[in-house]
Amino acid sequence: MNPTRLATATRWAACFVALGLPLAALAGVSAEEAARLKTELTPLGAEKAGNKDGSIPAWTGGYTTPIATDKPGGRRSDPFKDEKPLYSITAKNADQYADKLTDGTRALLKKYPDSYRVDVYKTHRTAAAPQWVYDNTFKNATRAKLDGEVLSGAYGGIPFPVPKTGAEVMWNHVLRWRGTAWQFHIDSFQLTADGKAVLTTDGVGDQLMPYYLPNGSVEKFGGEFWMVRL
Repeated sequence: MNPTRLATATRWAACFVALGLPLAALAGVSAEEAARLKTELTPLGAEKAGNKDGSIPAWTGGYTTPIATDKPGGRRSDPFKDEKPLYSITAKNADQYADKLTDGTRALLKKYPDSYRVDVYKTHRTAAAPQWVYDNTFKNATRAKLDGEVLSGAYGGIPFPVPKTGAEVMWNHVLRWRGTAWQFHIDSFQLTADGKAVLTTDGVGDQLMPYYLPNGSVEKFGGEFWMVRL
């Protein structure tokens, strides 16, 4: 086995064992179940419909319109910059939204009642991927399988868009669509109790996902999911 693939498989096997997830052979779903990706589910396997109260809308294809002011290598602009908050949560009305606040958020509202608030905006389902990723995901639904901790039969899309086990969900997360290659800048700061920001990490990295090369295929895939240079 390729060293990269072996190391990756070993790490995830340890995760599955630690979580108590089964390592038996798992196969893809039936053609009938996969067909849900063309109807009630999005092409990547999420629920297409919105929720009952309308606060989460239905997925209608995601946000795919280029923003004219964006430049390659720059920060992406906010397509919803002109929207105003639907409402704001402050220390004064926090009890009204208690069922939607985490313990940490409630603590911050209590500690900083005059300066901390939560602005709540309209929900947008902007996620989108290229059509070839959708096509590969549809194929993966019936052909991908896990033999113990080793994934096979998947390429260029979500491995298990209609997951049946926790192990399949884990692989979906690991191999989620993020693009084929990208560069990232790391600037990490640790905040002290008195509010001072201390730089702890500074660096640049390049990442390539051969699993998501557009001209690849499940037959040609060599097992290298990631290539990272720091």
